[in-house]
Amino acid sequence: MQSRDDRNVSARVWSGRGLQTALAFWVLLCIPLAAKDKESLRDRIDKAVEAAFVGIPAPVADDATFLRRVHLDLTGRIPGPRETVEFLADPSPDKRARAVDRLLASPEHLRFMATTFDIWFMERRGDKHVKTDEWRGFLVAFFKANRPYNELAREILGADGADPARRPAAKFILDRDVAPEALTRDVARIFFGMDLQCAQCHDHPRINDYLQRDYYGLYAFLSRASLFQPDPKKPAVVMEKADGDVAFKSVFTKAEGVTRPRMPDGLEIDEPAFAKGEEYQVKPDPKDKNLRPVPKFSRRGELARLTGEGASRAFNRNVANRLWAHMMGRGLVEPVDLHHSDNPPSHPELLETLGAEIAAMKYDVRAFLRELALTRTYQRGIDMPAGLADPSKGTAEKLAALDAEADRLRSAVTRAEEADRKAAQDLEASRRAAGAVAA
Repeated sequence: MQSRDDRNVSARVWSGRGLQTALAFWVLLCIPLAAKDKESLRDRIDKAVEAAFVGIPAPVADDATFLRRVHLDLTGRIPGPRETVEFLADPSPDKRARAVDRLLASPEHLRFMATTFDIWFMERRGDKHVKTDEWRGFLVAFFKANRPYNELAREILGADGADPARRPAAKFILDRDVAPEALTRDVARIFFGMDLQCAQCHDHPRINDYLQRDYYGLYAFLSRASLFQPDPKKPAVVMEKADGDVAFKSVFTKAEGVTRPRMPDGLEIDEPAFAKGEEYQVKPDPKDKNLRPVPKFSRRGELARLTGEGASRAFNRNVANRLWAHMMGRGLVEPVDLHHSDNPPSHPELLETLGAEIAAMKYDVRAFLRELALTRTYQRGIDMPAGLADPSKGTAEKLAALDAEADRLRSAVTRAEEADRKAAQDLEASRRAAGAVAA
C-alpha cells in the first residue's frame, strides 16, 4: 500500500513530461489497433442490415442486373450494348467497384445528380425569378468540383440574388417569392426531414414531436425576409429587416409564446445588440424606393451558417436518409420528410451511423454514394432465396428475442412518456413564472 508521500511522488512522475510521454506512447500503441479495427462504411451497413434479417436474405444479383441498376441510379440511363458486353465478359473480381468509379466520374453522373437535386430542392416548380438552366448549371458545377453538401445547403439558404455570380443559388428562396411560411415548411422538410406545416397554428394534432414552437423557431430565421423588386424590369432580390420578433398563439388551447430563432434540434440563438439607428449596413430610406436595406445581422444568414456547420443531427440524418432512398428506392425513414418517434427508421442504429458517417466524410456525396453502391444490401437481387419455406429454428429464436426486446422498449417508452409529461408541466410552470418576472 502506498503512503501519502509515495502517492505524491507518483503524481509528480505522471505530471509534465512524464504524462506527455505516456500519452504519446498510448496513442502510438492504439493507432494500428484503430486502423485495423476500422471497418468500411459498406461493411458496417451490411452487418447492420443482415443482423436484422428474420428470414433468409436474397442472393446478390447477377452482373447484368447490377449493371442496369447502378447505371440507372448513378446516371439515369441503362447501359449501352458495348458497356454491357464488356462488363459481362470481364472476369475481374473488382469489376463492380471499377464500374461504380467509372460512372461516378462521368459527365452523365454530374448532369443526373444536378437533375436529381433540382427535383429534390425545387419539386418541379416553374421558373419565376431564376431560370432552371442557370440553376442546374450551378448544381452541375457544384458536383463537378465535388463540393460538400453542407456547403451547398449554406449557399442555397444564404444567397440573396444580388450578386450575379451567386444568383442561381438563390432560386430556392426567390422562386418561393421569399414567403416566410412557404420557406419555413420547405426548409424544415428538405433540409431537416420534418414537415411542420400542421404545427403552424397549433401543436401537430397527430405527431407529438412537432410543436408549434418548433415551427416558429425556424420561422423566426426567415420572418424578416421579403421579396424586393421595386422595378419589375430588374431582377428581384431578397430584402431583410433588422427588427421583427416572433410571437405565436395556439388556435386550440390559446396558449401563447414568443421565440428567437431556433434550429429544429437546438436552442434559441443569441443575437448581437446594436444601438438604435445602428442596425443597418445600408439604412432604409423612405425617399428612395430603389435602395435595398441591408442589416448588420441577418437571421437568414445565421440559418445558412448554422445549417452549413453540419452540427445538426436532424440535418445529418436527413441527407443520409435521402441519399439512401435515392439508391435503395425507399428511405430508412419513409416518407423522407416525416422523421419523428412514431415513424421510426426501419434500422435506427444504422441511420445514426449513416448520419454520423456522412458528417465524418465531410459531406462528400460522391464518396457516400460509392459506399452505398458497393454494399451487398444494394446489390441483392429480387429472386426468391433457396430454401425459403424450410423451417428455421434460428428464425423462431430470433423472433422470440425480438418480441422480448419489443416488450422492453414498450416499457421504456411508457416511462419516457411519463417523464416527458412531467417535464412539459414543469416547463410550462417555468414559462409562467418567467412571464411574471418579465412583466
